[in-house]
Amino acid sequence: MTSTDKINLIGRTPQIETLRNARTRLTKKNGSIVFVPSESGYGKTALLQVFEQDCTQSGIMSVLVECQSPVGNFQVGNLQPLHPFVRVLEELTKRESKSAQKKLAFNIGMSVLSVLPFIGDAIYAVKEIGKDVKEFKKDKDGDKKVSNAVGEVFELLKNYTVKSPLVLLLDDMQWADADSVDLLGHFAAKLDELPIMLVVSYRQSVVQDRLAPLLSLLKQYPANGKSILKIDIPAFTLPDMNSLCSSVLSSYKQNKEFEKWLFEKTSGIPQIVVEYLHYFDRVSPFDSSGKLTDEFLRGEIVPASVHAAFSKLAEQLTEEDRNILSICSAEGNECTAFVVSKLMNTDVVTTIKKLRFLQQRTGIIRSLGAKTKYGVKTTVYQFGQTFYQEHFHELLEFEEKAAIHDHIAALLQKQYDEAPDTQTKNLIAPYLAAHHAESGNEPEAQKMLIISAQVAADMGSAEIVHTAQERLVEMFHTVEEGDQPLRNEMNAIMHHVQNDIDDEFAVVQINEIDIDLLQREIVELYHAGKFTEAIQKAEHSLIDIPDNADKARIVVLLSKAHLEAGELLMARTACSQAIQLLLNHPNPETHCLALNTSACIAISLGEHNLALENLRQAASLCNQLSNEFRLLTITNISTIVSRSSPQEATRYKKAAKQLSKSLHFTRFAEDAFGN
Repeated sequence: MTSTDKINLIGRTPQIETLRNARTRLTKKNGSIVFVPSESGYGKTALLQVFEQDCTQSGIMSVLVECQSPVGNFQVGNLQPLHPFVRVLEELTKRESKSAQKKLAFNIGMSVLSVLPFIGDAIYAVKEIGKDVKEFKKDKDGDKKVSNAVGEVFELLKNYTVKSPLVLLLDDMQWADADSVDLLGHFAAKLDELPIMLVVSYRQSVVQDRLAPLLSLLKQYPANGKSILKIDIPAFTLPDMNSLCSSVLSSYKQNKEFEKWLFEKTSGIPQIVVEYLHYFDRVSPFDSSGKLTDEFLRGEIVPASVHAAFSKLAEQLTEEDRNILSICSAEGNECTAFVVSKLMNTDVVTTIKKLRFLQQRTGIIRSLGAKTKYGVKTTVYQFGQTFYQEHFHELLEFEEKAAIHDHIAALLQKQYDEAPDTQTKNLIAPYLAAHHAESGNEPEAQKMLIISAQVAADMGSAEIVHTAQERLVEMFHTVEEGDQPLRNEMNAIMHHVQNDIDDEFAVVQINEIDIDLLQREIVELYHAGKFTEAIQKAEHSLIDIPDNADKARIVVLLSKAHLEAGELLMARTACSQAIQLLLNHPNPETHCLALNTSACIAISLGEHNLALENLRQAASLCNQLSNEFRLLTITNISTIVSRSSPQEATRYKKAAKQLSKSLHFTRFAEDAFGN
């Protein structure tokens, strides 16, 4: 166990035991939510890290994610729909066994590879959350309107808990977006049915001062001592000082006078205690016999505050090291080797070597490993404490801050312009808005706010659109005529999303069949190998669905189930019915999937020419569809062509691999091509 691990456990036994007791509900297929309110410096992140390790050692799947902290004064997190849960799904996808049944893969560009199984076990149809966000459902427990994006992620995680209990540790949720809080509310309402444990940490002062979305959830679900708990993290006590000193100070001999001084100086606040100890580990207050030195007793080596203590340590860094850390701080509490290397005008390898050296020598930053950010896979570093990042950011003069943020904005703008797909652009937009705003380029920041608002509207999140609208209004210092077009555009987005909610909610109240739910149920049966049950489910439901594109989608699933059951002629009949429905009720996405299924049937019947013709028709539809449909179709073409022309198939395979890479579908490529 490292010294850091030991520090994290000191004085925290009651809190760890409370978390362990809450976790026992998972064995009874029940869930819990544990709220952890704590101000900065009290060790809430450390508590979550220790409990994550405890879950891992107990063989329980757990994921720890942090919400996106602000960039400068610009709060990015509340413009990113479902951001913490997107990161959860990314992590779960990475951990999925390659040999396990593949039910989903996750594209970090906010889309779900999903539920509709098509050619072969390795091929997935794509359903982008953003495409269907205008569909709303009536909540079973009341009249609450639920966006399809929230419902989709809820279903994904709910289905995951069917095979494995799940512990989600969500840190710094004071920065969370409204949709993420809405999703937490869904889980809170179903804790007696789902084996999921959610540990939610947040800074109470920020939640209250900023009226953060989390505030309403805290009021709606107060602690009840059973499924909903609240853990307080107290300051260290005087008896804790001895263990802390022994963990940090080299060759420490107990000195009660020093421990009392340390407790009184720091009030036991964990971060302050640890920072003073790190300082005194380098500037020893003891003589060779373990007694306090005269310099310490006279106050000559005693920093006035924790910030002064850290400043003294920072002064021991070289000017180059301080400059590097200041550059890192401009990107936020997390920085990337990709951005820092561009700002330093050095290659990435050299940059990583310097950052690794700083990590090993100072502990001010730590590597989080390779992650995908801004559409690029890059090593991400994080400041060990929030005030570390704040300290180095404050070392920059006003002009330096503006120039660095402007440089980052220019770099991200290039990434945005060259992004291969809309999803990546949508991910970059909030960061662009933040860095433009911090650099003083408000017109460009306003444009990115409009884009972020439109993304939220497409996902059905009126609250996030409202947040973007408020931020836009803040940038208008006066009522000027030149601002009116942007105001009008934002107002139109807000009006549109509100109307969509009302219109679609009314439609759902009339329509008794939840197509998305039906689709998921059929697919679950399909993946379980229960093809006969899937067929019966589809056929029974089709009686009550009017002729439309939704019906065609279910008929395509029916066709696929018949195919897997070996009923080829019935599969062809169903697929032909779906295509006929689509002639009168056009839907390019479903039509493309139907043609891919038709090709699969043709292959099974030995009709390779017909299969290729089906896929060529599907390819022509792909011109108006997202890249995921192109990937599906090109991959299937390469499979068919390989039977007659391996050389030509190589060309398609190469194109599919490149497209898979640009979409970040690495598992898709591994499954489809075996490498």
